[in-house]
Amino acid sequence: MRLLNPTYDTVFKYLMQDLEIAKGLISRILDKEIIEITSLPQESTSIELQLKYISIPLLRQDFVAAIKTTDKQGNENIEKVMIEVQKSPFPPEVSRFRQYLSEKYHHKTIIDDEEQDLPIKTIYLIEKTFNSNLPSVLHVANDYYDRLTGIKYTGNKDQFVDLLVHEAYFIQTNLLEGDFKNDLMRVLSIFSTKYQINLGKQKRFIELNEEEINRYKDKLLSLIIRRLNIGTNDRKLLTALDVEIRYENEWDKMERKLLEERQKAEQTDKKLVQKDKELKQERQKAEQKDKELKQERQKAEQTDKKLVQKDKELKQERQKAEQKDKELKQERQKAEQTDKKLVQKDKELKQERQKLISTVKNLHKSGVSIDIIATSTGLSKNEINFILK
Repeated sequence: MRLLNPTYDTVFKYLMQDLEIAKGLISRILDKEIIEITSLPQESTSIELQLKYISIPLLRQDFVAAIKTTDKQGNENIEKVMIEVQKSPFPPEVSRFRQYLSEKYHHKTIIDDEEQDLPIKTIYLIEKTFNSNLPSVLHVANDYYDRLTGIKYTGNKDQFVDLLVHEAYFIQTNLLEGDFKNDLMRVLSIFSTKYQINLGKQKRFIELNEEEINRYKDKLLSLIIRRLNIGTNDRKLLTALDVEIRYENEWDKMERKLLEERQKAEQTDKKLVQKDKELKQERQKAEQKDKELKQERQKAEQTDKKLVQKDKELKQERQKAEQKDKELKQERQKAEQTDKKLVQKDKELKQERQKLISTVKNLHKSGVSIDIIATSTGLSKNEINFILK
C-alpha cells in the first residue's frame, strides 16, 4: 500500500489537520487519555529560521488538550494543557527551541475568548539524528525532590510550579526501527526510513504491508493510513509537496556547494598554518646559525676564510627564508581568491532570494491570490504579506 510520506512538512501538516488523528497520535506519545483537543490558529504558530539572506519556514503546531488524570486517591480530574508539536528537518539548535518556548511563556493562551495560563508539554519530531545514544522516543519529565534530604516528593503537585516547568518528548525519526510491537510504535512507524520509497533524492511515498497492518486492527493506524492514502490523489496537496521537495533539493545543493567551498578554505588555511610553521622553523634555524657564527667569530678572529664561508651560508639560509616568505604570500593570495568566491556564492544566494521576491510580486500584480502564491512558492502568508508591503 503506497502512502504519502509524513516526514515532509506539507504532508505532516495535512495529517495533523484531522483532529481525530492529532488527538490519537498525541495521546499515544503522551501515554495519557485525551478527552478533547483543539488546534490553535495557524497564524499564532508560524516560525521561521532566519538565515543570512533567506528565511526557512519550520513547522510548529499548537493544541489545547483536556487530559484525564487520576490522583493518588483514585479521583479522576480533567487537566487542560498546551501541547506544542515542533517538527524540524534540521539538527536541533538550543537557542532556537528556547526562543519558541519563551514565546509560549510570554503569551497567554486564548480559549473561549479568555486568556489562560496552561502547563506546556512539548513534542519534538526531529528528522536528523542529534544523539544516537538516546532512545528514539525520549520522555523527559519534571519530578519533585526535597533539596535538603534528596528524597523524591510523592505528594500532589502544585499548579504554580507546573506552570513554570514542562514535560518534553523527543522523537528522532531516523532512529525509529519501523516495527509494530506496541501501540506507540505502530503509529510512529510511518515516520521510519524503513518504509520510505527512494525515487532519486525524493522520498515522497512510503510502502506498508496491508496484510500485516490489518492483523493489528488498530483504529488510529487505519485512520492515519486512510488519510495518507487519500492524500495521494489530492492534486493541491501534491503540488504543495512538489514545491517543498524542489525547495529542499535546491537548498541541499546550495548547502553542499557552500560546504565544499568551506572545506577548500579550511584546507588552504591548514596549508598556510603549515607554511607558517615551516617558516618559523627556518627562521629559528637562521637565528641558530647567527648564534653559531657569532661564537665562531669570538673563538677564531684569525680564521677569516671560515667566517666568510659562514656568512655565505647564512646568506643562503636567508634567501631560503625569503623564498618561503614569497611562497607564503602566494598562498595567502590564493586564500583571498577563495574568500572572493565565497562572497560571490553569498551574493548568488541573495539574488535567488530577490528572484523569489520578484516572483511573488509579479504573481500578485497578475491577480493571483495569496493562498495560491503560498502554495506555489512554499512561503507562508506572513512572508508574502511582508514582501508585498
